[in-house]
Amino acid sequence: MLSNADVAVLHAVTLQKKFEGRSYVRSDLEVLPRQSMRPVRPLIANDEVMMASGGCAIHVWDAPGDGSYTASQTPVVGTGFGNSTGTAQMAGLAVGTIAVNMFSASRAHKDAQPRWMDFIPNGALTVSTHGLYIEDATQGLLTWGWNLIQSIEWGGPSRIVFRIATDDGSVQASLASDWAELAYITWIHAVFPDHPQKYLYTTADWAERVRTDLGWDPWTGQPVVAVGQSEPPQSLTAADA
Repeated sequence: MLSNADVAVLHAVTLQKKFEGRSYVRSDLEVLPRQSMRPVRPLIANDEVMMASGGCAIHVWDAPGDGSYTASQTPVVGTGFGNSTGTAQMAGLAVGTIAVNMFSASRAHKDAQPRWMDFIPNGALTVSTHGLYIEDATQGLLTWGWNLIQSIEWGGPSRIVFRIATDDGSVQASLASDWAELAYITWIHAVFPDHPQKYLYTTADWAERVRTDLGWDPWTGQPVVAVGQSEPPQSLTAADA
């Protein structure tokens, strides 16, 4: 039985073949029926088509800290119990302060190490012909046109990694969603048709599930009994669409 994610990838493969064959019409771009879409209106272009909606998570490659920390100061007086007792306790406090500083420095160093960090852990995604719309209770509605996205790589099933332009340069982000592959192939079609990995977004396991469940090959469209190829083709033509 194909999962929702499997079906979403199949939609992406089918649409990509139509893109390659220049044989698509507007209704092909409306992957989901309108009643299943998020109520987000097109904001990027007049001829924009809203394609599909679903849940998503956005992570950014960043560090939670910059490596700095505030050192605790050694106390001048430990206690008022006489000189010997006070000196001993002050020495103990100094050792404790050193330990705290060492811990703080270690934590600051770890915080300075880049990692994937939550940006929108539970959002709603709409993929359009011209970009991405991400809804979040904290961030509001984010609108990222394809022109803002500088590069895209497939990061595994239902995940893409991309670099997006910001006021300060750019940031690396990842999108996890059933519709990640649809976003991947639509960006490629819109702004980078010569992407070197344009067909490398499916797995052999996924293709086998499609063949088993539907009885035909997702890339060639041929019945499984006539298919000897298990990997995506190096190129697609109008005949494949």
